[in-house]
Amino acid sequence: MLKAEKKQAMGRGLGALFQKSEQKMPLQEIELTKISANPQQPRRNFNAEDLQELAQSIKENGLFQPIIVRPKEDGYEIIAGERRYRAAKMAGLLRIMAIVRHCSDQQMAMLALIENLQREDLNVIEEAQAYEELAQKYELRQEDLAKSVGKSRSHIANCLRILHLAPFVRQLLAEKKISMGQARPLLALSQKEQVEMVNLIVKNDLSARTVEEMIKKKKKAHPAKKAQAPDVFVREAQDKLKLFFGAPVRIKNKGKKNTIEIDFKNNEDLENIIATLMQALEQGKNDGEIKNFTI
Repeated sequence: MLKAEKKQAMGRGLGALFQKSEQKMPLQEIELTKISANPQQPRRNFNAEDLQELAQSIKENGLFQPIIVRPKEDGYEIIAGERRYRAAKMAGLLRIMAIVRHCSDQQMAMLALIENLQREDLNVIEEAQAYEELAQKYELRQEDLAKSVGKSRSHIANCLRILHLAPFVRQLLAEKKISMGQARPLLALSQKEQVEMVNLIVKNDLSARTVEEMIKKKKKAHPAKKAQAPDVFVREAQDKLKLFFGAPVRIKNKGKKNTIEIDFKNNEDLENIIATLMQALEQGKNDGEIKNFTI
């Protein structure tokens, strides 16, 4: 009962992008060779055993639920139902029942994500990567994503944060060898420390609460060092360079490796900075202050 209510809450995603009147359109039988997979499919892994079971079921009983596709120049592209499409190919079908819909790339990506979320087919890393790709590609805010997929904004934010975990930790999370509760506290550590801690979690089956407490104690025992404020000479040099380039400048002293950072907002700003630098170097060359310099 609870699961049904949960799916109904997100069901508006499919219904909102396709009008109910459109969903009553007749089915079409399409050759499998004319259908291609969804390039924006958020699901990276399809379990071979599950696909084989579905293929066997299709052989014996047929396909009860059609897939949804959109037309393209040389055929059709799957919007929803890629798992059924793959199983149908395994079952030896030559044609498949489908509903043809017209939708934008953004709608297509969103629908594929919603379908997988409703079926609970995605692991948490795949889900997070799908949110990140949608947000970046279509310039969506977390509020927009939350509204579209029927999730809370905090859920979206927590998913996106886990992408900052070390690759090894993300792999264990995707394989469900650790939980979100165990993984989330690791964000307070460096990636090297994350790997060390996650090995302890797996080896000793530590609870999420235990992990939180261990990391809190670790942080208290080894507080982060505060960055030292630049000395008077460095501040003066930064101010001069800021006036010279017309952009914020930072001078960082890191022992043997010192750097100068210049901020710019766009390509035009970058071109202005380069032009200013080139002009100064050329002037220095003409004045004899700089030798062996060519532009």
